[in-house]
Amino acid sequence: MNDGHQQVRVNHELRDLCLSGIVRREDITQDNTVNLAQLAEARVIYGGQGIVSEVQQLRYGSQLLDIVMPW
Repeated sequence: MNDGHQQVRVNHELRDLCLSGIVRREDITQDNTVNLAQLAEARVIYGGQGIVSEVQQLRYGSQLLDIVMPW
């Protein structure tokens, strides 16, 4: 299992990108890169911390209402 991680700061926001999956040894190039098409069981996690992420997240009351009354 291999994974890559990148953090980028954009407009006072710290953005995280994590990519993981299974790669065969013979698919790794000389410069230690892998073609995305050669990645099996790919998992992508994208998130961040900062003002934009806080505004986009629902407040606790709204999250509770969505659980209790999802319609």
